[in-house]
Amino acid sequence: MGTLIQDLAYAWCTLRRSPGFAAVAILTLGLGIGATTTIFTVVNGVLLRPLPSYREPERIANLWVDFGVGAQSLPVMSPGDFRDYQQRSRSFEMLAAGSGAQVVGATGALTGTGGEPERVDVSPVTANFFPLLGVDPIYGRHFTAEEEAVGGPRVVILSYGLWQRRFGGDPGLVGRSIRLDGLDQTVVGIMPRGFRLWLPSEAFLITDSQIWKPLQYNYARQPPRNFTLFTVFGRLKPGVTFAQAQAEMSGIAKQLRAENPVLEDGDMRVRVVPLQDDVVKHARRAILSLFVAVGFVLLIA
Repeated sequence: MGTLIQDLAYAWCTLRRSPGFAAVAILTLGLGIGATTTIFTVVNGVLLRPLPSYREPERIANLWVDFGVGAQSLPVMSPGDFRDYQQRSRSFEMLAAGSGAQVVGATGALTGTGGEPERVDVSPVTANFFPLLGVDPIYGRHFTAEEEAVGGPRVVILSYGLWQRRFGGDPGLVGRSIRLDGLDQTVVGIMPRGFRLWLPSEAFLITDSQIWKPLQYNYARQPPRNFTLFTVFGRLKPGVTFAQAQAEMSGIAKQLRAENPVLEDGDMRVRVVPLQDDVVKHARRAILSLFVAVGFVLLIA
């Protein structure tokens, strides 16, 4: 300890004899350390930290369909394929789907409720969609399987922001009706504050919406298997890796190609992609390159 105190005293005396050099050195090191700390905060928040508000987000996957080797690839799937993967897969706790308003006819015209008519984003989702993400409403409940059936009850779940802005944050709204597209819709749940649906930029069928409704799709009237309407998510069972899930899904895809000529002709395949990686993939290279550059700046400093 005595030697350390002597070294510090000597360093302080040396810096006092060269105040200009000391100021420049301290400023240079401060800028280098500050820049590195700032970029690391970005790297941690965007690339390293799990997706916020989801339960065990490292187990959530986004399913992509490749339309032939070297052809277009998108996070979209036909309803028939979704149902088959859902029934045959053993690697996932559950598979859930969402679709776009243009697919199922929900136009999102919110009227009445004491405010001016307005357009809102609406996304139909399967009843297990929010349980898959591990997010519960702060008021009310999730959708039920009965509400997902064709011709089932007209019910909705509202985003926190719309609930606050349009309805004054009234908890008593749950169980009451709002007017959407000229029809009464019963509010069964309110999503928590800060909830956001994280999606890759290529996901165009579903959006982070203000109103959610059950995906009441008639699977008995199937379009061609190459007619993609759903964006599909999966939650891996505990202990199952993405590689294991990919191997199983590739095997099921091979079965579906053998059973459906249109899939065989298109050589359609499925990819199991971690949602976290999918969301940040376009920013990853730029952020890591910037992090390396700033690291060199600190080394130079």
